[in-house]
Amino acid sequence: MRLRGYLDAEPRLAGWILLAGGVQLAAGLAVGLIWLLTGEPAWIRLYVLYPGPVFLTGLAALELTLGLTAWSYFAAGDPLRPAWLLASLAAASRLAGLLASQWLTSEPGLLAHRLWLSTWDPQAVLSFPRLGLTAGGQVAMAVLCCGLLVVIHAYRRHRLRAEPGPLEWTVVGGAALFPLLELRDAASWLAGPVNTLAPFKILSLVAAPLSALSLYVALLLRRSSLNMHGGLIARCWGSYSLGIFATVCGYLGVWAITHGYLPWQARVLVALIWCVSAMAYALGPAYQVTAIRRARRAALELSGAEAGTE
Repeated sequence: MRLRGYLDAEPRLAGWILLAGGVQLAAGLAVGLIWLLTGEPAWIRLYVLYPGPVFLTGLAALELTLGLTAWSYFAAGDPLRPAWLLASLAAASRLAGLLASQWLTSEPGLLAHRLWLSTWDPQAVLSFPRLGLTAGGQVAMAVLCCGLLVVIHAYRRHRLRAEPGPLEWTVVGGAALFPLLELRDAASWLAGPVNTLAPFKILSLVAAPLSALSLYVALLLRRSSLNMHGGLIARCWGSYSLGIFATVCGYLGVWAITHGYLPWQARVLVALIWCVSAMAYALGPAYQVTAIRRARRAALELSGAEAGTE
């Protein structure tokens, strides 16, 4: 009951997410500034290995809780109920991916137990982070995209779908550059020898087009809800748009670091981008839950006022 009451606290819900994210981003910026002033990279390693994973995992758990709460508010047969179930499954996949990539890894870090993993097969331990990245990346994005398409279908049935505008085409056009870069890398990779992690490499090629498609759908939903003067609903889909866009930017950052276009210290910048993405994904269901609670409260107050006049 206490958890349910906390989730129903409208102003505090999104506010606490923004506050926690602001603190995390400020810490990351401070770490980057220290590196620029002193050239000491130890603080960057500390930030990337410890508070970053804890923050991302915590927000993924909150996103899953809020998504299931939003799903429970829609009655059976409501066209948006399957959409929120899919959004919750995407959050669950993101959470499982984070746990696998942070707990089941041989790399040092707060969530890594190297002694516990020492009895495991080395090749299996090597695959755990890859499995986690796949579950939290491509799988989560595919499921979320399906959920967003369900919402688009519901909006079309009620003639609420909006056409893409210049902003949507500009943002999606920029995001479409990432699949082109991935295709270029895929051509060179296919020309070389195939390694034991080839399936993960093949799956990684799906992330870019999925991200671009999901971003396009989320931006359409945001524009549709703006036409409805939706307020919190517009913020909901706007948050998902921001989360997907930040995910694309994070993928680009990882790609640039991997190919040597950015120094490894830029990992702190990528970590900040992941923080923005996690905040946005958690804010989406938070705004939906808040909108439903406000609507229910207004309906109760109206029914109480009508009963008082009788």
